[in-house]
Amino acid sequence: MKGGIDAWNNPVAAGPPDAGIILFSGKETTEEMITVAFVLEAGAGRFYEGVAEIWKNEEEGGLFRDLVDAEQRHTRMLVNLSKRLLGRELEDTGKSDLEGYMESGMHLSDALSWVRGKGMVETLEYSIHIETNSYDLYLKMLRETEGREGEEVFRTLAEEEKRHLDKLTGLMEEREG
Repeated sequence: MKGGIDAWNNPVAAGPPDAGIILFSGKETTEEMITVAFVLEAGAGRFYEGVAEIWKNEEEGGLFRDLVDAEQRHTRMLVNLSKRLLGRELEDTGKSDLEGYMESGMHLSDALSWVRGKGMVETLEYSIHIETNSYDLYLKMLRETEGREGEEVFRTLAEEEKRHLDKLTGLMEEREG
């Protein structure tokens, strides 16, 4: 390549910072998996609340409000799983190193800041990224969890993330079509 890196004048990849970080190693206990999922679901719910507010006057705002409800339902599922499997509610997750992160592995404040400067197509693309990572994460947790109840919850979460992904993808195709 003549001129090396200094001669490069083609476009470079652009996207949200830290996109794709997964905060799950596969070595967590069942309690740690539930806590990780809870914190990430709560963060995603707050993200979608922010996105729904940004796009409140758009048709897509309704979908983002529906996603807020779904994420809240997911956190309730995880609280109930904790009660059933651990015999107690989740510990205070506010002290978790993951607090403030969301399903994509991105910090909530960074994600909302990034979305504020973007259009609907980019917001939908990032939301698809979030749901894809969530789906993948819950499939991993499903394989790692022990016990039928844990498997049921992580399978349900994975299926719901897949439905979110399908809705977002459909909306994206409508906008592009």
